[in-house]
Amino acid sequence: MSAPVSLKSGGDDLVTIGEALEAAALSVAEKPVEQSDAAAIQVAEVRATGRVQVIPGGVAAKAQGAASQNARTRHDEEKTKLGDVLMDASSLLRNEAICYVEFNGIRRNTCFHKENPV
Repeated sequence: MSAPVSLKSGGDDLVTIGEALEAAALSVAEKPVEQSDAAAIQVAEVRATGRVQVIPGGVAAKAQGAASQNARTRHDEEKTKLGDVLMDASSLLRNEAICYVEFNGIRRNTCFHKENPV
């Protein structure tokens, strides 16, 4: 089991969804991508972009393609891993949201888009 990954940088309480996905990739890098992973990544992409459809070539599309291919692949060592899909999530999520990890000591699940801060 990997050590927990800190999402705070320099005391900043904000983290992008892409950064959070990349941090998650560090702890599950060798896990083969499954349909449930692709669905969770799609939800994250929707939150990040505010779009309801999958972005062609985006992180959710990559995850879905990997999950579909993995379902047809017999050996785990030949399957696409979550680390392969998530390591460049920030670059694949354009105009993504910023999320509060903690605010005034209270955990929140609040996101806003960079051009429309709350």
